[in-house]
Amino acid sequence: EGDLLIKVEYSSLNYKDALSSSGAKGITKFYPHTPGIDAAGIVIKSNNNHFKTNDRVIVTGFDLGMNTSGGFAEYIQVPSSWAVRCPDSLSTKESMMLGTAGLTAGLCIEEIDNHTPIDNLKVIVSGSTGGVGSIAVKLLSLLGAKVTAITGKKNSEQYLKFEELWEGKTPKGVNINKKNSFRSRMKNSCHQEGLEFSKLNSFLVYSGLSKKLDDDTIIKNDIKVSNPPRRHLRNF
Repeated sequence: EGDLLIKVEYSSLNYKDALSSSGAKGITKFYPHTPGIDAAGIVIKSNNNHFKTNDRVIVTGFDLGMNTSGGFAEYIQVPSSWAVRCPDSLSTKESMMLGTAGLTAGLCIEEIDNHTPIDNLKVIVSGSTGGVGSIAVKLLSLLGAKVTAITGKKNSEQYLKFEELWEGKTPKGVNINKKNSFRSRMKNSCHQEGLEFSKLNSFLVYSGLSKKLDDDTIIKNDIKVSNPPRRHLRNF
């Protein structure tokens, strides 16, 4: 029970959702259950003076998606203390593109910044191909840190090289054509593949994954997806 009724517009997929769905001990005690440890949407009903109808809000953490019906539901009812207003600079979709992983990465970097300047700081990020790690690498790079990314997944090396190339860097052991920027070449390659130019589509082309899509593949939004689609975001 709670004093806010929220119509969910977006949620993100997190590791804890997989744990809840698979019945892992210590996550969810009672089933059937709807997972989703974060959500962004519109207030439908409020019994609290801090929020009013049609406010855009974000809910993450607390018990959402664990023993409280989570963000994969169309509506959630939660205590107002769990919610924060969605900033004007973010859409609800963008807030869940960052999601709990982005919030965690941001809080970690803020804690570092509270103790030492980040510009030119040498930082090691473990688990760098996961949600928190990949966003942390991105944020730290933008803030001027010298980032070393670590992953235990051998098949993720290509992804890390792509990230460096996308940022205009030259990964060790990679020879690139200096005449055209990496993004320009990826743009041309995407168009040749019949894909709209985006970072995700560029990685599909760069990694060769776009060649492995079968005949049943369809165009959805700006990427080619097969049915059923495997998406990070759920849009209601």
